[in-house]
Amino acid sequence: MVRVKLIAAILLTLAASNGSAQEHEHAANGEKLGTVHFATSCNEIAQKEFDRAVALLHSFQFSRAIDGFNVVLGEDATCGIAYWGIALSDWSNPFAPGAKDKSQLQGGRVNAQRGKTVGAKTERERAYLAAVGQLYNDFKSTPQQTRLIAYRDAMGEVAAKYPDDHEAQIFYALAVAASEDPADKTYAGRLKAGAIPEELFQEEPENYWARQVEIQEVAVGAWAALVQVKKSKPCGR
Repeated sequence: MVRVKLIAAILLTLAASNGSAQEHEHAANGEKLGTVHFATSCNEIAQKEFDRAVALLHSFQFSRAIDGFNVVLGEDATCGIAYWGIALSDWSNPFAPGAKDKSQLQGGRVNAQRGKTVGAKTERERAYLAAVGQLYNDFKSTPQQTRLIAYRDAMGEVAAKYPDDHEAQIFYALAVAASEDPADKTYAGRLKAGAIPEELFQEEPENYWARQVEIQEVAVGAWAALVQVKKSKPCGR
């Protein structure tokens, strides 16, 4: 019951945010994206542009996010973690059905490799780059579901090692939900993914709307899973 109430609260907050929180601005140019901070080792100007690009990524505006990460590289060519953002944006909607296009996968693999070539200045940034690379490694011979699970596990390691990194927690939740086995009628993936934003919701509800598109996907999935699990139980239990 507690989990049901929390997920319901998340969904209500997200719905309300479409009206009220959208009035907040991310930057001076009037964009209404939300407050996001993804700490990097890049220079100060590049950091501001990086936060904007991540906000676009959270909003599922993948083409604009790629443009944003390229702006980051224009400000700081040594900002290798920007290629993480480009590679993840190349993957596009993690919940879209079907296999990703080969040209899309090729582009993602190239950008993930560029990030490794340019290099990241911290262990955390290198972990993000290594994780996104799992989506594209040997894509010609490795099934997409296998690569999704590898990415999920890699992001799980990042989230576990950096528990105060809220971005890591959100991207891990998305990876868990996106990699769920369609044949699993216990909906373990969606329920596990739904528990992660529940915790963040309690910590920073005022910033929730900045990630509303992604979190709504996870929360709705978790809600649907709870409903299905409840239906499958015999009456009286």
